[in-house]
Amino acid sequence: MSNKNEELSQGYAVIVADNFHYMNEDESYLHGLYATYDEALGMARAITRRSLAEAGGNNPEEIVERYKQVGDDPYILPFGGAQAPEHRFSAWTYAESIAAEVSDAKNASEDSP
Repeated sequence: MSNKNEELSQGYAVIVADNFHYMNEDESYLHGLYATYDEALGMARAITRRSLAEAGGNNPEEIVERYKQVGDDPYILPFGGAQAPEHRFSAWTYAESIAAEVSDAKNASEDSP
């Protein structure tokens, strides 16, 4: 894995936007640079999962709604001639696909003594 402090001539940048400031590029930041799309995808998924878990809410629907209001929204951009992926990563779609799992984990940890 590479990070934003290492120089890569080609790869994938993970940029994190802020859903609270939707479409405001000044509120986005470079999280890191990765040599492969799979590395960048893994990081984007981890950022989304963490943000979803921190979003609040009592069930999957509330968690996703809250995430879409205030969560981190990572996206991946190829640079230096790296090939664009066939399917673009969507943090919102990924959040929706893991919301039940995240909700179950949150409820289990709240129920633990």
